[in-house]
Amino acid sequence: MNPGIAAENTLALWFDRRGVYVPFPSQMVDGVGLCHARWMLDTIRQEATTWKNDKLNRWLGYAQGLLVVARVLTLEEVKQCNLRA
Repeated sequence: MNPGIAAENTLALWFDRRGVYVPFPSQMVDGVGLCHARWMLDTIRQEATTWKNDKLNRWLGYAQGLLVVARVLTLEEVKQCNLRA
């Protein structure tokens, strides 16, 4: 799996679902705003060629986990984003 592509797939699905990438700032999961998940996914795409895969995968899992807990995406959808990467 390529974490940069998985992050791109996740953002694309989020965009398709919401029509916009940026969630409402008040949308929080355990005190963390979903804007932070958006920033993390963007950073993963930007750093995909410079960061180690271990770090990229940790960030990807965290960001995708926030989206699943917030019920923005389902676990199955996130799995498919990763499988296509």
